[in-house]
Amino acid sequence: YQKVIEKNQAVIEEQAKAFGSLSKDVSDIKQKIMGNGDEK
Repeated sequence: YQKVIEKNQAVIEEQAKAFGSLSKDVSDIKQKIMGNGDEK
């Protein structure tokens, strides 16, 4: 039972990392889109 909890914790941490990098990419893309809009 303890091993299952630890495994779930590891999965959650990896998902959190993936989500963090994903949201960073999204904000970068938004900045690029906004920047291009300002240039026009």
